Amino acid sequence: MTRFAGALERALVQYPNLDLSTVKLVGWGAGATFRDFYPRVPLKLAYTVCPIPSNQGTVIHGLQVKAPEALLEEDRDNLLVVIFARFVPEIMSQIRLNLGQFRSVGALA
Repeated sequence: MTRFAGALERALVQYPNLDLSTVKLVGWGAGATFRDFYPRVPLKLAYTVCPIPSNQGTVIHGLQVKAPEALLEEDRDNLLVVIFARFVPEIMSQIRLNLGQFRSVGALA
């Protein structure tokens, strides 16, 4: 069973120098996990990204869905990618391999 672990402070375990008062939150995912759980997680995302082209350009739960390359235009020092997927380590690896080093955490624990 999925537990909700939306407290942003848990990101400080992995990123102790992260400034939670100024960090920009961007989601990763626009599929079932995002659709089912984003309304229940107490985080305010700027937008979400999804590698599936048919999701890009849509709006889900009031958030624009962009292509993953949108992350390349962000300030990496002030960004945290919140992953809405069941396979968080695999998504983290995918981000690293295809886009570079971004801070990221799973939305659900």
